[in-house]
Amino acid sequence: MAINLPNPPPASSPSDFNSPGWQNWFARLASKIRESAQLLWTQIDFTGSNLTSIVTRNHNDLQNIQGGAAGDYQHLTTAQVGIVNGAAPLASPAFTGTPTSPTAAVGTNTTQLATTAFVLANSVSSSGPTFSVYQSTAQALPAATFTKLQLQAKEYDTANAFDNITNYRFQPVVSGYYFLSGVFSIASTVTGVQYALYKNGALYKAGSYFGGNGGADFQGIVYLNGSTDYVEAFVYSGVAQNTLSGAGYSYFQGNFIRP
Repeated sequence: MAINLPNPPPASSPSDFNSPGWQNWFARLASKIRESAQLLWTQIDFTGSNLTSIVTRNHNDLQNIQGGAAGDYQHLTTAQVGIVNGAAPLASPAFTGTPTSPTAAVGTNTTQLATTAFVLANSVSSSGPTFSVYQSTAQALPAATFTKLQLQAKEYDTANAFDNITNYRFQPVVSGYYFLSGVFSIASTVTGVQYALYKNGALYKAGSYFGGNGGADFQGIVYLNGSTDYVEAFVYSGVAQNTLSGAGYSYFQGNFIRP
């Protein structure tokens, strides 16, 4: 692009350059160059192949820096060149130190990176319901019939999913597989005792039947749908007998093991 410069005044000696006429001409020349530079910038095409050419040229300049002295390229400082030289590659980067990242919401199922906080929040151990309840008061059992254990006290109930007031049942709002176990003890040895798991009001899994024993236990895995499904502990005694109350004698407990 041609620059139309103003005509300079005549000069017969170097000292004439300090005259007001020449000083004014220098000022008009600087202004003209500045206007032309601004106009030139607006006319550069930063799209398509032109942009690719500009980026490639600057990339090549950067490579020249990495292969030579920092002074070869004046647009970056020596410190900035060092940062670029130590940058991780886009493909299979190997980070050092403690890199951080935004933590996704619980339940996110995408290809984004998972932080340690996300893993912990979504792990079974931290997000699944867990409970342990027991009898704080002895219960009278009738002879030769399955009877629901009245489990009045809680050791813990992380999701508040066990009703220890009215129905004595575990009804979680998280669907998945649960490991359940329990024990009941009676005041004396009797013929025939058994511990059973009921699901939705019907026998689901029965524990071993013991003849001539002071109690029985149960353990098993059950799937609960997280809405309508519930489980209860039922026990059987061959003769009418009272249970032994206390956290270590008659209890029911469970935890979420997987979706």
